[in-house]
Amino acid sequence: MTPEGVLVLVVDDDDDLREAQVETLVLAGYAATGVSSADEALTRLETASPHVVLSDIRMPGLDGLEFHKRVAAIDPELPFILMTGHGDIDMAVAALHRGVFDFLPKPFGADRLLPAVQRAARQRMLVVENRRLTDLVELADAEEGRSGLIGQTPSIVRLRETVAQVARAGVDVLIQGENGVGKETVARGLHRLSARRARPFVVVNCAALPEVVLDAELFGRSPTSGYGRRIGGRVREADGGTLLLEEVEALSPALQIKLLKLMETGQISGEDDQVFRLRFLTTTRIDLDGAATRGAFRSDLYYRLSVVTLNIPSLRDRREDIPLLFRHLVSQAGVRQKKVAPPVDDAMDAHLMMREWPGNVRELAQAAERFVIGLDGQDAASVATSGSLSERVEAFEARVLDEALKTAKGDVRAVMARLDLPRKTFYAKVKRHGIQLDDYRRLAN
Repeated sequence: MTPEGVLVLVVDDDDDLREAQVETLVLAGYAATGVSSADEALTRLETASPHVVLSDIRMPGLDGLEFHKRVAAIDPELPFILMTGHGDIDMAVAALHRGVFDFLPKPFGADRLLPAVQRAARQRMLVVENRRLTDLVELADAEEGRSGLIGQTPSIVRLRETVAQVARAGVDVLIQGENGVGKETVARGLHRLSARRARPFVVVNCAALPEVVLDAELFGRSPTSGYGRRIGGRVREADGGTLLLEEVEALSPALQIKLLKLMETGQISGEDDQVFRLRFLTTTRIDLDGAATRGAFRSDLYYRLSVVTLNIPSLRDRREDIPLLFRHLVSQAGVRQKKVAPPVDDAMDAHLMMREWPGNVRELAQAAERFVIGLDGQDAASVATSGSLSERVEAFEARVLDEALKTAKGDVRAVMARLDLPRKTFYAKVKRHGIQLDDYRRLAN
């Protein structure tokens, strides 16, 4: 990780030593500041939250050990590094068992100070990120009861807003996307947020049944047809509510005509004068517009179905949502399995972010189920069998940059926006990983 934006609070009553540590940290890129006493530091903590506290152990008034107790009472996960004299080493070692992150025996130089602060800052960033994700998971649990769409990437935020708007409008909606992206989830969200929420929500998969069975399932059976006495079928069940037709592209030409008639008149071809009032939601995993243009699907039906078209992004196109979404799915799997869900660490996050997820959210949900059972952690361990954690994280970061630059064809502004990276940080990472931007820009030509 880079030190940019990492705040280190240095606490030491020796002005010269304190200023020297602050200067070393600032020159290394940290946002360091110093105070001369623990009391002053505690006052600072009321208004500012540093990523790392670096404190001398022997100070007038509140010493470093008592200061650590006070800090731990405020935030037990704030990394605390003690600076100790030679005679205080045993005391500092004992303090490690009480939650002190690390200690530095005096005298020490930048070669010992900076790695210790970097480790502590990395630990703090992980804590902050886990807290953020925990808060978002709580929001996701609430959001699942509304739109069903979980995530914070711009594409999902926009889609969530659109779903809420379209749901109230009551128009028919075509939902497009790859297998497993959550098309039915979106459909249920549209129904749940609509004025029809108290009425039935009925689902029919058009690709799961032969034509004659699907005809009877949808539109009902004549009492003399030999197929039973069910009249009205799923259309009758959905009357007043919502009918979801999954994989609508699988409808035969004959059934497309019957569906078009139902949508235009509210009546079933060949039946009595009963009028059905229902909302039609349909899903497809193909380009239905293209199929209609080619004559592979009735264009007049397509236009009726697609009053509004919602395109659901694949999981690989909203990769930043994976940690949040996975934690939410792990929480749900823990309830189903009646087990306490294990914590998701940064190694697991890196493993998840590197996978392609051709099965999208459905595949991620299966991975969450395996993780809770205790199987998928083995996969995370196999991502890299050598190298330290920092080396593996560096490799993952390089891969994310490579994929983002390929997708954007070398457009650095698009990459910085997508990865939420300041310009200085982006170019620092590009330089550190030896990335040649011109190679990606050639992709646009």
